[in-house]
Parts: sequence; structure tokens; C-alpha cells
Amino acid sequence: GRRSLVVTAAAAAALVVGVVTAQLVGTASDTPLMGRIVAAADEATAGSVIHWVDEQTLPGEAGPSRVTEFWTDETSASTRILSRDAQGDPVLDGGPLTGPTVESPAHSGQRAVDYCSQQYIEHRDTGGASTDIEFDGIRQLRDALAAGRWVEDGTEVVDGRELIRLIRAEGESGAGDVMLVDPDSYLPIRLRGTIAHGGFGETFSQTYEYLPRTPENLALLRPPVPDGFTQVDQFTNDFHPIDCGSS
Repeated sequence: GRRSLVVTAAAAAALVVGVVTAQLVGTASDTPLMGRIVAAADEATAGSVIHWVDEQTLPGEAGPSRVTEFWTDETSASTRILSRDAQGDPVLDGGPLTGPTVESPAHSGQRAVDYCSQQYIEHRDTGGASTDIEFDGIRQLRDALAAGRWVEDGTEVVDGRELIRLIRAEGESGAGDVMLVDPDSYLPIRLRGTIAHGGFGETFSQTYEYLPRTPENLALLRPPVPDGFTQVDQFTNDFHPIDCGSS
């Protein structure tokens, strides 16, 4: 499905969706728009740590009921996923135990931090995998653009800036989804729509940025452990609610 995700940090799962953006120089002006976006996506994916935030809001609610934050490094195939509750407080954080560096894409182990129980787990022998994920990321988005599944739909002004507006092509799933593209970088910077499959009418809103692959930004892939949290072999929580106060 378009929005499936599994976090195998020996902890829990989170349902999210996603695409990404970057600040890069666009390609030649004589290249068709979709070609410029595809080329920029290829370049951005190869040279950045992707940071993106997904917010899902139930019908009738004033604010998001679920917020999920991602850091992804395609060069090393490592990802960190931080889920938050409706108040924005962290619930579950999972990613590599030992992350990649600028010099090497190698990473190993998993760390999962449970904010509900104030516990964390570290697995050192995971065959190099940090997270097992299935979700619509930049490569799926790039392929959809290249295949003509998105079409230009004029412009839209956001925060005083005129952005390129794309919508799903006629007959494609996700009708009503809107993608906003930076006219300078030719990378998507926002996506919004309604969860069509397996949802309850939730709307989603996503914002995206690309961070340079510096040591500081690569370090963001590793979930931090707050002071006072206890290391355990298995979480005492059998169920990880979106909100720690839920039952």
C-alpha cells in the first residue's frame, strides 16, 4: 500500500507516509518541468540526509493526532523514525545504534527508545540493518513523476512565496493530493491530501528538507537516550499507544 511502514527496532510500529525536499540548484531551463524535478531528486537523494515530518489529522480535530519525524540517509540505507503524540511529545524513537559517517556508509545495530516506559533497547547484531521500512519515499515519488502520474496545476502562494503546484493525474489513486515544488530547486517542499486506504478520513500534511551529509547531520540518525532512562532487554509495555496516556 501507499502508506505502510514497519519499524523493526525491537519495539513497535508506526503508520506513516512520506516524500521529501531539498535546496539544490535546478537543471537547465530548457528541460521539461518533470525532468527537472526528477533530476533534482536524484541529486538530492545521493547527497543529503533527508528530514521530513508527517502530520495526520482526524476529521473534526483542530490539530494533528499523529506526528512522525524521519531522518533518512539513502547513501547508507539507514533511517531514524521518531513518533510523537497529539501534544508533540515523543513516544517511540528508533534508528541505528552505530551510524554512518562521511567517510563510510557502514552502520550497525538498532536502538529503540520508549518514552512511555522511559526504557531503551540496544541490539548490536542485526546484520547491518537499522530499520526495515516500506513507505513511499523519494524514489517512489521520483518514479511517479517520471511516469506522468503527477501533472502541473499552476501555482500556489505559501507564506508569500509562489510555488509550483502539482496534482495527481486523472485516474490515479490519491486524487486530491497536492504537491508544492520549490521553483528554484525543483524539489517538493510540501505535500497534503487525504489517506485513502485503510484510513478514517484523516488528512495528512508533510514538509521536507534535505540536510548536507555532515558529521553533525549524520549523527541525527542515531536516537538519543534521555538521562534517567533504563536499558532493558525487552520493553515492559506490550502495546505502544500513540499517546502514552492512552490505554
